[in-house]
Amino acid sequence: MRELRQDAVLLDRKGAEEFFLFLAEQKKTEGTIENYRHSLEALYEYLPGQAQDGRYITFADLKRWQSDLLKQGYAVRTVNARMSAVNKFLEYRSRRDLQVAPMSAGKKGVQPELSRAEYLRLLSTAKLTEQERTYFLLKTIATVGIRMDELKEITVEHLNEGRIVIGKGDKRRAVRIPTLLQRELQGYAERRGIRSGALFLTKNGVPINRKHVHYCFKQLCQDARVEEEKVTPGCLRNLYYRTYETIQNSIAILTEQAYERMLEEEQVSVGWEENAGSVK
Repeated sequence: MRELRQDAVLLDRKGAEEFFLFLAEQKKTEGTIENYRHSLEALYEYLPGQAQDGRYITFADLKRWQSDLLKQGYAVRTVNARMSAVNKFLEYRSRRDLQVAPMSAGKKGVQPELSRAEYLRLLSTAKLTEQERTYFLLKTIATVGIRMDELKEITVEHLNEGRIVIGKGDKRRAVRIPTLLQRELQGYAERRGIRSGALFLTKNGVPINRKHVHYCFKQLCQDARVEEEKVTPGCLRNLYYRTYETIQNSIAILTEQAYERMLEEEQVSVGWEENAGSVK
């Protein structure tokens, strides 16, 4: 079964066994490998779907699993151990963009969620206060769903191609830049005089780092009256995956409804019982 979804990675028996073999080659102990196996098996049972040849892991699924484990009474340390095993598998598959950050032992909850309305308010505030770089940092992470350490991959060259290729060898993945964002970023690059290389730079011309991003977001949160803990690269990625999943679910419902209508139309013309398609 081929992996077709950009927002997910396939977890199947073959891929898992290859991962365990990789761990053995990395001199991991049998106990560690067994713990990883137990965590992946538990995740597989939790994931939705009936496919016998594998199930897909999405960022949203992992966030729900993390939350549900806590609700079931598991200690933060135990939950982090399970997520660490899954994160290692995702790293092996070059899908660090799907990894979920571990929780602090002192925190009882999970990562706060940024609503779409709050996100739009942040964009509006950044525009009104002329915080152009912050506007595009925010919008790029939330629209493309990339990690903080992947921001440097947003170059003028990749921007002109309309996609970013992340990873190496046969584990590379292509991340599409939506057309509207592509045009906006091209305009941003032109105004800033950036003709090649990384798009997001400091005043000194070096690629922006986490510290700079945090400072930009902190200032914007104060202006937009949005809680700072909600405006992080992780929360923005979470918003991206939740939005993506909501759209996918809506499409699935529309597909089912269209299929039912088609069957009803066929029933009228060739059904054994002409009224079987009627809903009373």
